[in-house]
Amino acid sequence: MKLSHVAFVSLAALLVLAGCKKIKDLLTFDMNYSTSFNIPGAIATNTALQLTTPDVPTNSEATFKSKKTATNLVKSITLKSCELQVTLPDTADYDFLKLVELYINAEGLSETKIASKLNVPVNPGRTLVLDAEGTNLMSFIKKDKFSLKIRYQADETVLTQVSNNVNMVFEVSATPQ
Repeated sequence: MKLSHVAFVSLAALLVLAGCKKIKDLLTFDMNYSTSFNIPGAIATNTALQLTTPDVPTNSEATFKSKKTATNLVKSITLKSCELQVTLPDTADYDFLKLVELYINAEGLSETKIASKLNVPVNPGRTLVLDAEGTNLMSFIKKDKFSLKIRYQADETVLTQVSNNVNMVFEVSATPQ
């Protein structure tokens, strides 16, 4: 009798835990976005510059629908990770950067800082992981599109254009439909 009771309790606990995992999957998911930008050549040392990316379509309504939720059921969207990656030239890396900050923009909303690296390490390589701000960006991602403003400062002279990708993962928390 005791053995069957233990087996029943163990099975029940396993089913509850499996069910909780499924509910978590329905409530939390990632949305990935990428865009590109070029840092122009002929930048002098200690020059602070900024540039804006092309618009990034969000396709958020379709994504929410595919995840069995809706725009009005989204509770929060935060930047989970953000990295810059040099794409050209093959010999370039982020050794020339002193600092970099990313801001998100969308029509009708105030520009908001989403990520930065205020002290770029020595020899960072061709990929630079930025520190996310942890801000709720739901209003931006619910829009049809957004753009990024990149503010940066070089601590070395840059003679040739450097092409880059920004890869972002946003974590969405939502109630299922």
